[in-house]
Amino acid sequence: MNLVIKNFSLYASASFINRVISLFSVSYVLFSLGTQELGFLSLVNNFIAFVATVIGCGLRQVLGIEFYHSDSSQRMELINDIIVVYCAVAIPSLLFIIGLKKYFFLSNNLAPLFFYIALLHAFLFFFSELFLQLLTYHKCAFYYGFLQIFSSLCVVIISGILIFKQWGIAGVIIGNFAGIIVLNICALYTYKKLEFNKFLSGKRTFKKLFFYIQSGMPFLPALMSNLVLLSANRWVLAYFQPLSEVGIYSIIESLNACFTLFILNSLGNAYVPELLEQFSHNRANFLEVDRENKKYMWICMLGGFFVLMIFFCVMYWAPSSLVPSKIKNIIFLALISLSGHIFLMGTYFSSCIIQFLKYTWFLSSTLMVCAIATCCMSIVFVSYFGIYGAVYASCFSYGIYFFIILFYNTLLHNKVRVP
Repeated sequence: MNLVIKNFSLYASASFINRVISLFSVSYVLFSLGTQELGFLSLVNNFIAFVATVIGCGLRQVLGIEFYHSDSSQRMELINDIIVVYCAVAIPSLLFIIGLKKYFFLSNNLAPLFFYIALLHAFLFFFSELFLQLLTYHKCAFYYGFLQIFSSLCVVIISGILIFKQWGIAGVIIGNFAGIIVLNICALYTYKKLEFNKFLSGKRTFKKLFFYIQSGMPFLPALMSNLVLLSANRWVLAYFQPLSEVGIYSIIESLNACFTLFILNSLGNAYVPELLEQFSHNRANFLEVDRENKKYMWICMLGGFFVLMIFFCVMYWAPSSLVPSKIKNIIFLALISLSGHIFLMGTYFSSCIIQFLKYTWFLSSTLMVCAIATCCMSIVFVSYFGIYGAVYASCFSYGIYFFIILFYNTLLHNKVRVP
């Protein structure tokens, strides 16, 4: 547990420094682009995330499942297999998207060069995330934090210069792309230095090609559903409301991103790998390990709700001369949205045993149900309540997701036969 706390502190500290660095860039972007351009930029980022999710085919999640069921040599082979299979699937997929680019909304509102850069960003995103994922599995918290900070500095500097040169949205796109390039260069250097290429075998990989694609299939709808949970409200807002409302919602999401960066990402990077490793080392008593895990879950969730209540009371009683009403409304919406993220934090604890036992279709089905619920609630709530409806829909969806996961976790502990 001491190592978990140490690594959690390192991840959280790196995220804090990261946020401070990017704060200058975000502030500059907000003042330079305006809410309409900011709304369009958020749609571009969602497009990149969508493409990266589709062409990734759930392969990184397959690595996460199989990693703790393999020895060291099998892990090296697994990593190379994942890389080869990804390239075999992603490259033809991107060529197909380029062939149909005239049908995409963004291609008609973005210069062709920057559309291609966005696609290349989506392709390289897999390798950077795979590299960072492996660093967390090997508990290299300091190296992980250093790379994150360094890539963020590159993004901030390049984006700032290009925005100053009146490049607008294109400058932000290029700056973000530069950060991905930096991480990919570091990943390639590490790959060569540790001689991962010695375990590269095209023949072995293509023999297992069907296995990897089949294993990744349950994760693809799950990842798409997760993307819907994260971004559906923006698209519904863009349909029912002007882009300025999408821009305001993006500001709320950026405030929530602080919780994701400092808490959720640090928790996922420091605690979840350690817990999965404990499951692997205590296969006969993994339910006992998970009972202890659920105690930590309730402590963290109750603590999170308590802190939110304190902030809510402080903002409620704060005088308008100190906190303008417009800012206060945004903060209230952010606090409500954060309560949904606390439910999401609970799933980080309660879903680990389900992930370890490879009940991937259940996790996927649950996310799909919540994604459908998000879309339905967003359409109804946003049409009546505008941006408030988008926040309520997000919060309720995360709550539904948490309670379904917790119910299934309870079935496992009660030794009920589950599929």
